[in-house]
Amino acid sequence: MQVSGHNVKLSVLMVTYNHEKFISQALESILTQRVGFDYEIVIGEDCSTDSTRAIVMDYRQKYPDIIKLLLPDNNRGMMCNFMKTFEACSGTYIAMLEGDDFWTDPFKLQKQVDYLDSHPESVACFHNAQIEYENEPGKQNFFHATQMKDSYTLLDILNESIIPTCSTVFRAGLFGMFPDWYSSMPMGDWPLHVMNAQHGDYGYLAEVMATYRVHDGGVWSSQKRIDILSKTIFARDVIRNYLGCSYKTIVNIKTAGLYDEKVSIEYGDLNVVKLAVAAFYSLYNYPDYTRFVSHRRTFLNCVRRKVGLRTFLRAKLRAVKMIR
Repeated sequence: MQVSGHNVKLSVLMVTYNHEKFISQALESILTQRVGFDYEIVIGEDCSTDSTRAIVMDYRQKYPDIIKLLLPDNNRGMMCNFMKTFEACSGTYIAMLEGDDFWTDPFKLQKQVDYLDSHPESVACFHNAQIEYENEPGKQNFFHATQMKDSYTLLDILNESIIPTCSTVFRAGLFGMFPDWYSSMPMGDWPLHVMNAQHGDYGYLAEVMATYRVHDGGVWSSQKRIDILSKTIFARDVIRNYLGCSYKTIVNIKTAGLYDEKVSIEYGDLNVVKLAVAAFYSLYNYPDYTRFVSHRRTFLNCVRRKVGLRTFLRAKLRAVKMIR
């Protein structure tokens, strides 16, 4: 059955913007799913400047009982579009698929719904995905190249980005309204998983059932590494404040590593930077590296002053020797 209505088992949440080259394949990969339950496709089309809107309107005309189309008069932006589309979903479960990715297994949704039906302790489940590179046709990778566990906790999700958006199915209604900070986030999926995982584990299905596409127009994949690091650090800061003291250490440890990489890109000498960091937190009597994170702005200001990074390092040499 594929008819949306009041008793929809699952909603497919799709946000799309300027995906004219990909959107048809994405929609066809949903419509060819073989399932034994009612579902709907909820599409947030964010005023694309190409023919994406015309394409999704044509699909709605063909499948009016399945497709629910949100067509704002003005561009809402990625996060607002996601939130509005999320709120329009009426299913017991929600699956996510962005307009430039696609599913490759016609039984994907049925497998994931069966899993959640039989695992009430899990709030969501996900699976592996192939990575397709638009500019490198012969290159093939998988999102998970190593063996995965059967389930993942909030601590796991805080530590690593392990969930391809196109692989996720989760229970609706795990939290109420989106918190005020959510709209300021640079991505929608990871903070959503954090909020969901506060209520239970994420199960893992060891199958490749989707393709994640890397292309020049991708919201995330098209950005420079330094910009990705800056936005990820910002997001982790927000999540640390949201979760409070219980998870502060694990969030800080990962964030510290991101700052190491960011500063090394900016200054080009990771070894010198690490010594300067060591000198900095030693001077302030920090017992561990993670506490440096809360004072990173002060450190960055130090290395950007006229004295320069190497002069700063020499001035703190005694402190470095103290902690060796």
